Amino acid sequence: MVTGDISVARGVMIFWSLAEFISRQSLLKLMSAIGREKYVPHPRGTEQALKDALEEYYPGRTHRVEPLYGGGAYEIVEISRGADSNTYTHLRKVSVDVNRRVTSTPYDFVELSAIVDRFNKHLGLVRGSALTSRLVDLVNDLGGTRIKPGVYWLPGGMLKEWRLVCDAVEACETNSSTKCCMYMVKHRLDADEVRAIRDGLMEEVSSRARAIQEAVCSGHLKEKGLETRASEARALRAKIREYEKILMLGLDSLANQVQIAEDSIMAAETLLAAGSPTVE
Repeated sequence: MVTGDISVARGVMIFWSLAEFISRQSLLKLMSAIGREKYVPHPRGTEQALKDALEEYYPGRTHRVEPLYGGGAYEIVEISRGADSNTYTHLRKVSVDVNRRVTSTPYDFVELSAIVDRFNKHLGLVRGSALTSRLVDLVNDLGGTRIKPGVYWLPGGMLKEWRLVCDAVEACETNSSTKCCMYMVKHRLDADEVRAIRDGLMEEVSSRARAIQEAVCSGHLKEKGLETRASEARALRAKIREYEKILMLGLDSLANQVQIAEDSIMAAETLLAAGSPTVE
Protein backbone atom coordinates (compact mmCIF):
# COMPACT_ATOMS: atom_id res chain seq x y z
CA MET A 1 0.00 0.00 0.00
CA VAL A 2 1.32 3.45 -0.95
CA THR A 3 0.58 6.41 1.30
CA GLY A 4 1.39 10.10 1.10
CA ASP A 5 2.10 10.66 4.78
CA ILE A 6 1.78 14.43 4.93
CA SER A 7 0.10 15.03 8.27
CA VAL A 8 -2.60 13.73 10.52
CA ALA A 9 -5.84 14.50 8.73
CA ARG A 10 -9.58 14.47 9.21
CA GLY A 11 -9.69 12.03 6.33
CA VAL A 12 -7.80 10.37 3.52
CA MET A 13 -8.00 10.50 -0.24
CA ILE A 14 -8.06 6.97 -1.66
CA PHE A 15 -7.79 5.35 -5.07
CA TRP A 16 -6.50 2.09 -6.49
CA SER A 17 -5.09 0.30 -9.50
CA LEU A 18 -6.14 -3.33 -9.89
CA ALA A 19 -4.92 -6.20 -12.03
CA GLU A 20 -7.20 -7.20 -14.91
CA PHE A 21 -7.86 -10.63 -13.38
CA ILE A 22 -7.73 -11.61 -9.70
CA SER A 23 -7.94 -15.01 -8.01
CA ARG A 24 -11.35 -15.12 -6.36
CA GLN A 25 -10.32 -17.88 -3.94
CA SER A 26 -7.32 -15.88 -2.75
CA LEU A 27 -9.39 -12.72 -2.42
CA LEU A 28 -12.18 -14.52 -0.57
CA LYS A 29 -9.74 -16.02 1.94
CA LEU A 30 -8.09 -12.66 2.66
CA MET A 31 -11.32 -10.68 2.86
CA SER A 32 -12.99 -13.32 5.04
CA ALA A 33 -10.13 -12.98 7.52
CA ILE A 34 -11.13 -9.33 8.13
CA GLY A 35 -14.89 -9.90 7.97
CA ARG A 36 -15.37 -8.31 4.56
CA GLU A 37 -16.22 -11.38 2.49
CA LYS A 38 -19.52 -9.89 1.30
CA TYR A 39 -17.51 -7.45 -0.81
CA VAL A 40 -15.90 -10.22 -2.87
CA PRO A 41 -17.43 -10.36 -6.39
CA HIS A 42 -19.63 -13.34 -7.19
CA PRO A 43 -18.12 -16.20 -9.22
CA ARG A 44 -18.13 -15.57 -12.94
CA GLY A 45 -20.58 -17.19 -15.32
CA THR A 46 -19.46 -19.91 -17.71
CA GLU A 47 -20.13 -17.83 -20.83
CA GLN A 48 -17.94 -14.95 -19.71
CA ALA A 49 -15.20 -17.34 -18.58
CA LEU A 50 -15.27 -19.07 -21.97
CA LYS A 51 -15.17 -15.76 -23.85
CA ASP A 52 -12.12 -14.60 -21.90
CA ALA A 53 -10.45 -17.99 -22.38
CA LEU A 54 -10.98 -17.75 -26.15
CA GLU A 55 -9.73 -14.17 -26.31
CA GLU A 56 -6.64 -15.24 -24.40
CA TYR A 57 -5.97 -18.18 -26.71
CA TYR A 58 -6.68 -16.49 -30.04
CA PRO A 59 -4.65 -13.30 -30.69
CA GLY A 60 -6.92 -10.28 -30.99
CA ARG A 61 -5.09 -8.77 -33.96
CA THR A 62 -5.69 -11.81 -36.18
CA HIS A 63 -8.88 -13.27 -34.69
CA ARG A 64 -12.27 -12.22 -33.41
CA VAL A 65 -14.48 -13.97 -30.85
CA GLU A 66 -18.13 -13.38 -31.74
CA PRO A 67 -21.13 -14.51 -29.66
CA LEU A 68 -23.67 -16.72 -31.41
CA TYR A 69 -27.44 -16.54 -31.09
CA GLY A 70 -28.89 -18.30 -28.07
CA GLY A 71 -25.91 -17.85 -25.75
CA GLY A 72 -23.23 -20.21 -24.57
CA ALA A 73 -21.45 -20.39 -27.92
CA TYR A 74 -18.89 -18.34 -29.82
CA GLU A 75 -17.59 -18.23 -33.36
CA ILE A 76 -13.87 -17.84 -33.89
CA VAL A 77 -13.20 -15.72 -36.95
CA GLU A 78 -9.74 -15.52 -38.52
CA ILE A 79 -8.82 -12.15 -40.01
CA SER A 80 -6.48 -11.85 -42.98
CA ARG A 81 -5.62 -8.18 -43.39
CA GLY A 82 -4.98 -6.81 -46.86
CA ALA A 83 -4.02 -3.50 -48.40
CA ASP A 84 -7.52 -2.82 -49.74
CA SER A 85 -9.75 -5.12 -47.71
CA ASN A 86 -9.72 -7.76 -45.01
CA THR A 87 -10.83 -11.36 -45.36
CA TYR A 88 -12.85 -13.00 -42.58
CA THR A 89 -12.84 -16.79 -42.36
CA HIS A 90 -14.92 -18.95 -40.02
CA LEU A 91 -12.46 -21.02 -38.00
CA ARG A 92 -14.59 -22.90 -35.49
CA LYS A 93 -17.49 -22.80 -33.07
CA VAL A 94 -16.79 -23.26 -29.36
CA SER A 95 -19.59 -23.69 -26.83
CA VAL A 96 -20.17 -24.55 -23.18
CA ASP A 97 -23.21 -26.32 -21.73
CA VAL A 98 -24.90 -26.16 -18.33
CA ASN A 99 -22.54 -28.84 -17.03
CA ARG A 100 -19.51 -26.69 -17.96
CA ARG A 101 -18.60 -29.07 -20.77
CA VAL A 102 -16.72 -27.25 -23.54
CA THR A 103 -16.99 -28.49 -27.13
CA SER A 104 -15.46 -27.36 -30.39
CA THR A 105 -16.61 -27.78 -34.00
CA PRO A 106 -14.59 -28.86 -35.91
CA TYR A 107 -12.89 -30.90 -33.21
CA ASP A 108 -9.19 -30.36 -32.57
CA PHE A 109 -7.79 -32.09 -29.50
CA VAL A 110 -4.78 -29.81 -29.05
CA GLU A 111 -6.71 -26.56 -29.40
CA LEU A 112 -9.67 -27.75 -27.34
CA SER A 113 -7.38 -28.91 -24.51
CA ALA A 114 -5.70 -25.51 -24.44
CA ILE A 115 -9.05 -23.72 -24.43
CA VAL A 116 -10.42 -25.91 -21.62
CA ASP A 117 -7.33 -25.24 -19.49
CA ARG A 118 -7.85 -21.51 -19.90
CA PHE A 119 -11.60 -21.83 -19.32
CA ASN A 120 -11.07 -23.63 -16.00
CA LYS A 121 -8.57 -20.99 -14.96
CA HIS A 122 -10.93 -18.13 -15.77
CA LEU A 123 -13.74 -19.73 -13.77
CA GLY A 124 -11.63 -19.06 -10.68
CA LEU A 125 -10.88 -15.45 -11.58
CA VAL A 126 -12.78 -12.20 -11.20
CA ARG A 127 -12.17 -9.05 -13.18
CA GLY A 128 -10.53 -6.09 -11.50
CA SER A 129 -13.48 -3.99 -12.67
CA ALA A 130 -15.85 -6.25 -10.70
CA LEU A 131 -13.76 -5.79 -7.56
CA THR A 132 -13.73 -2.04 -8.13
CA SER A 133 -17.55 -2.02 -7.99
CA ARG A 134 -17.48 -3.85 -4.66
CA LEU A 135 -14.78 -1.55 -3.26
CA VAL A 136 -16.94 1.45 -4.16
CA ASP A 137 -19.80 -0.15 -2.21
CA LEU A 138 -17.45 -0.65 0.73
CA VAL A 139 -16.26 2.96 0.60
CA ASN A 140 -19.89 4.10 0.72
CA ASP A 141 -20.64 1.78 3.63
CA LEU A 142 -17.65 3.20 5.51
CA GLY A 143 -19.00 6.72 5.06
CA GLY A 144 -16.78 7.76 2.18
CA THR A 145 -17.77 9.83 -0.84
CA ARG A 146 -16.61 10.16 -4.42
CA ILE A 147 -14.58 13.24 -5.33
CA LYS A 148 -14.29 12.35 -9.00
CA PRO A 149 -14.36 9.07 -10.95
CA GLY A 150 -11.81 6.72 -9.43
CA VAL A 151 -10.93 9.01 -6.50
CA TYR A 152 -12.70 8.86 -3.14
CA TRP A 153 -12.47 10.52 0.25
CA LEU A 154 -12.82 8.58 3.49
CA PRO A 155 -13.27 9.99 7.01
CA GLY A 156 -10.21 9.53 9.21
CA GLY A 157 -12.14 7.40 11.68
CA MET A 158 -12.36 4.64 9.06
CA LEU A 159 -8.62 4.64 8.31
CA LYS A 160 -7.90 1.50 10.36
CA GLU A 161 -10.68 -0.46 8.66
CA TRP A 162 -9.57 0.66 5.22
CA ARG A 163 -5.96 -0.30 5.88
CA LEU A 164 -7.09 -3.87 6.50
CA VAL A 165 -8.90 -3.89 3.18
CA CYS A 166 -5.88 -2.42 1.40
CA ASP A 167 -3.59 -5.10 2.83
CA ALA A 168 -5.99 -7.87 1.81
CA VAL A 169 -6.44 -6.63 -1.77
CA GLU A 170 -2.72 -6.05 -2.30
CA ALA A 171 -1.90 -9.54 -1.01
CA CYS A 172 -4.34 -11.39 -3.28
CA GLU A 173 -3.06 -13.42 -6.20
CA THR A 174 -3.52 -12.18 -9.76
CA ASN A 175 -3.32 -13.74 -13.21
CA SER A 176 -0.22 -11.83 -14.26
CA SER A 177 2.83 -10.00 -12.98
CA THR A 178 0.61 -6.96 -12.44
CA LYS A 179 -0.37 -6.63 -8.80
CA CYS A 180 -3.18 -4.73 -7.14
CA CYS A 181 -2.11 -1.41 -5.63
CA MET A 182 -4.09 0.59 -3.11
CA TYR A 183 -3.23 4.24 -2.47
CA MET A 184 -4.00 6.58 0.41
CA VAL A 185 -3.06 10.24 0.62
CA LYS A 186 -3.32 11.73 4.11
CA HIS A 187 -3.54 15.50 4.24
CA ARG A 188 -4.91 18.54 5.99
CA LEU A 189 -7.93 19.98 4.27
CA ASP A 190 -7.47 23.32 2.55
CA ALA A 191 -10.29 25.35 0.99
CA ASP A 192 -10.10 23.66 -2.42
CA GLU A 193 -10.12 20.18 -0.92
CA VAL A 194 -13.11 21.04 1.29
CA ARG A 195 -14.95 22.25 -1.80
CA ALA A 196 -14.09 19.08 -3.74
CA ILE A 197 -15.34 16.84 -0.92
CA ARG A 198 -18.46 18.97 -0.43
CA ASP A 199 -19.27 18.88 -4.16
CA GLY A 200 -18.81 15.11 -4.25
CA LEU A 201 -21.04 14.68 -1.21
CA MET A 202 -23.70 16.97 -2.67
CA GLU A 203 -23.81 14.94 -5.88
CA GLU A 204 -24.07 11.67 -3.95
CA VAL A 205 -26.70 12.75 -1.42
CA SER A 206 -28.81 14.58 -4.01
CA SER A 207 -28.85 11.53 -6.26
CA ARG A 208 -29.70 9.09 -3.48
CA ALA A 209 -32.36 11.35 -1.93
CA ARG A 210 -33.95 11.81 -5.35
CA ALA A 211 -33.93 8.04 -5.92
CA ILE A 212 -35.67 7.50 -2.56
CA GLN A 213 -38.34 10.08 -3.35
CA GLU A 214 -38.97 8.67 -6.84
CA ALA A 215 -39.32 5.13 -5.48
CA VAL A 216 -41.76 6.29 -2.80
CA CYS A 217 -43.80 8.47 -5.15
CA SER A 218 -44.14 5.61 -7.64
CA GLY A 219 -46.74 4.10 -5.29
CA HIS A 220 -45.26 0.62 -5.70
CA LEU A 221 -43.79 0.28 -2.21
CA LYS A 222 -45.42 -1.54 0.65
CA GLU A 223 -44.47 -1.52 4.32
CA LYS A 224 -41.13 -3.29 3.98
CA GLY A 225 -40.08 -1.16 1.01
CA LEU A 226 -40.94 2.03 2.87
CA GLU A 227 -38.96 0.86 5.91
CA THR A 228 -35.96 0.24 3.68
CA ARG A 229 -36.18 3.73 2.17
CA ALA A 230 -36.60 5.26 5.62
CA SER A 231 -33.43 3.47 6.75
CA GLU A 232 -31.59 4.80 3.70
CA ALA A 233 -32.77 8.34 4.48
CA ARG A 234 -31.59 8.04 8.10
CA ALA A 235 -28.19 6.86 6.88
CA LEU A 236 -27.96 9.87 4.56
CA ARG A 237 -28.86 12.25 7.38
CA ALA A 238 -26.21 10.67 9.63
CA LYS A 239 -23.64 11.02 6.85
CA ILE A 240 -24.49 14.70 6.43
CA ARG A 241 -24.01 15.32 10.16
CA GLU A 242 -20.67 13.54 10.10
CA TYR A 243 -19.41 15.57 7.17
CA GLU A 244 -20.59 18.83 8.74
CA LYS A 245 -18.23 18.07 11.63
CA ILE A 246 -15.38 16.98 9.36
CA LEU A 247 -15.64 19.92 6.95
CA MET A 248 -16.71 22.38 9.65
CA LEU A 249 -19.48 23.87 7.53
CA GLY A 250 -23.23 23.62 7.30
CA LEU A 251 -24.89 21.36 4.75
CA ASP A 252 -28.46 22.56 5.22
CA SER A 253 -29.37 22.25 1.54
CA LEU A 254 -28.55 18.54 1.64
CA ALA A 255 -30.47 18.06 4.87
CA ASN A 256 -33.47 19.72 3.22
CA GLN A 257 -33.33 17.28 0.31
CA VAL A 258 -33.31 14.35 2.71
CA GLN A 259 -36.19 15.95 4.62
CA ILE A 260 -38.26 16.07 1.41
CA ALA A 261 -37.61 12.35 0.90
CA GLU A 262 -38.53 11.62 4.52
CA ASP A 263 -41.74 13.63 4.19
CA SER A 264 -42.64 11.54 1.13
CA ILE A 265 -42.07 8.37 3.12
CA MET A 266 -44.25 9.59 6.00
CA ALA A 267 -47.04 10.52 3.59
CA ALA A 268 -46.84 7.12 1.90
CA GLU A 269 -46.91 5.33 5.27
CA THR A 270 -50.00 7.31 6.25
CA LEU A 271 -51.77 6.37 3.02
CA LEU A 272 -50.78 2.75 3.45
CA ALA A 273 -52.07 2.66 7.02
CA ALA A 274 -55.33 4.17 5.80
CA GLY A 275 -55.76 1.30 3.38
CA SER A 276 -54.95 3.05 0.10
CA PRO A 277 -54.18 0.51 -2.66
CA THR A 278 -50.55 -0.09 -3.49
CA VAL A 279 -48.73 -2.32 -5.92
CA GLU A 280 -46.16 -4.91 -4.76
